[in-house]
Amino acid sequence: MKTLSRAIALTFAFGLSALPAAAQDTDVYLDGFYQQAVDAGESEVIIYNPTTRGLEPVIEAFEARFPEIRIKGVDLFGSKLLARVDSEYAAGGPLGDVVASTPADTPEVGKAGRLISFRPETAAALPEIYVGNEDQWLDWGMTIGGMFYNTSNVTAEDAPKSYADILDPKWKGRISMTSFRIISGTGQAFAAAIRDGVVDRAWFEGLAAQEPFVTERASAATLAVVNGQSDIGLDIPFHYYVEAKAKGAPIEMVFPAEGGISIPRNVGIFEGAKNINAAKLFVAWMFTLEAQAAIAQSGLQGTMPGAPGVDGTPEGLTLHAIDWKTLQENYGGYLTMFQEVFSQ
Repeated sequence: MKTLSRAIALTFAFGLSALPAAAQDTDVYLDGFYQQAVDAGESEVIIYNPTTRGLEPVIEAFEARFPEIRIKGVDLFGSKLLARVDSEYAAGGPLGDVVASTPADTPEVGKAGRLISFRPETAAALPEIYVGNEDQWLDWGMTIGGMFYNTSNVTAEDAPKSYADILDPKWKGRISMTSFRIISGTGQAFAAAIRDGVVDRAWFEGLAAQEPFVTERASAATLAVVNGQSDIGLDIPFHYYVEAKAKGAPIEMVFPAEGGISIPRNVGIFEGAKNINAAKLFVAWMFTLEAQAAIAQSGLQGTMPGAPGVDGTPEGLTLHAIDWKTLQENYGGYLTMFQEVFSQ
């Protein structure tokens, strides 16, 4: 089973005596890219990503460290991202410098030969499951997904504690979820749980028998629990949960005993990027301790060994993170199974 043990301090991962030299070497490496970018007149990095707002802690930390370069985010993912990239290359080249999307999108960009191979020294220790085809992209962080419940309708004692618990007959007709019959983030995340033996077809058949409220939009599935239409939600990313709680939503999150589900966020550099040195600087910096700490502040778990844990999540939480190879090789079969199981 592929798991991630979290919240291991860097000092314990690499040893106290190694820290000063390692930090100095990293600074020299990054400053080289920074100087090249400044000398070339590169003052920005244009990043295509699902939500720039979600990257604010990362952007602020980067711009504070490298004040002559600004990050410009363009919110794009899925078919809109792929169409945008296609049109830009058809017109002569990319307008963006970096794509920071998911294993569902970035490999499709890479297939077309539109990402360079680049694995910076700072990512030398990155586990191979987070490394893309021919180093064209690298996973820098992961969502932390779990179940959640309406606190007005369900007590903490009564709430399900595991994916097995959600099949209890008492939850029949009381569960909200995003459809598995279409290509969705929830379906892709659960593909990792299938890969790791956490759930199987029989479990999905049991879930279908619970007659859940099904919607094609994750936001609608979440809202159904927030407004009390459903008592239990099958999947919510931790950073969305924190945002909803801050707005007064009557929900609590459950980190399942079997481990949370996760979709990595990755980063790659466009072939022909105009701000190539600044883009390399940004990608290299994303795998430093400084960046991994900023990633944790955004509510995502960093992928580097020793990455800080996310405040509010359990120590030692296991995450079943989907990888691009599983999506490419197995998700088609999983989707067919989902459509058979949830055919009604």
